[in-house]
Amino acid sequence: TRSKRVFSRSLPSKGVQDPYNALAVVKCVRLLGYPEFLWKSDGESSIIALREAVRRLVPGIQPELAAKGESESNADAEAAVGVLQSQIRTMRSALEERYKMTLNPRHILLAWMVDYAGVLLSLYQQGPDGKTGYERSVGRRWREALPEFGECVHYKPLKAKGGTRLRKIEARYEDGIYV
Repeated sequence: TRSKRVFSRSLPSKGVQDPYNALAVVKCVRLLGYPEFLWKSDGESSIIALREAVRRLVPGIQPELAAKGESESNADAEAAVGVLQSQIRTMRSALEERYKMTLNPRHILLAWMVDYAGVLLSLYQQGPDGKTGYERSVGRRWREALPEFGECVHYKPLKAKGGTRLRKIEARYEDGIYV
């Protein structure tokens, strides 16, 4: 709530059935940098199990249950979900239009899209104070432009193919699609 930073992850399952789930949430929690904070959630058993798994890995999390049937008691989270869903719909529509295709609801790109939508909201969505969630939590603005999801880009591979050195005349960049 303090930073208004949005993290979104597409998880392979609910709760803690997959060890990746807790580790993905831990990474988000650590990015915030708060030594302790309140984790407010509904009483769904899978969310409670995930929260407890994260609490074992990150000390300083204090649990709190939102009032049952009172979505207003968790208004910041509810609002963030609404904005996130809108962002994902917009990104999906733009991608489908760009490539003249329709994404199946279970298409793997949608999982990547969920992750990227949260990043975009944190980096670029400004609050009434003119600051982004990223800026509030880190103390400075994000200054780099990011490509649109699915945009064709030129990128520099981390290493030359096959571990061999490139000759000076050879291209250093390759074509790719940003996801």
